Amino acid sequence: MSAHGRATHACPGCGCEVDNRLFACRGCWYELPAELRTSIERTKRKSLIDPDRMAAVVAAISWYNATDPLAAEVAP
Repeated sequence: MSAHGRATHACPGCGCEVDNRLFACRGCWYELPAELRTSIERTKRKSLIDPDRMAAVVAAISWYNATDPLAAEVAP
């Protein structure tokens, strides 16, 4: 939980604390390829158990892990 009382999670790219309303911190978000950002945005209102949303999140986290070996330590 952040200092402002909002729920947070670790950014999948760098591990910094990010508000739950966001997928990643600003820097890591813009490192993601545009098609992955679009997929996350397109499915952001869906439940995490929705197959399309799950596929978008898994693809983005996999990209971070493949791009930065340290990110694998942060990913769920």
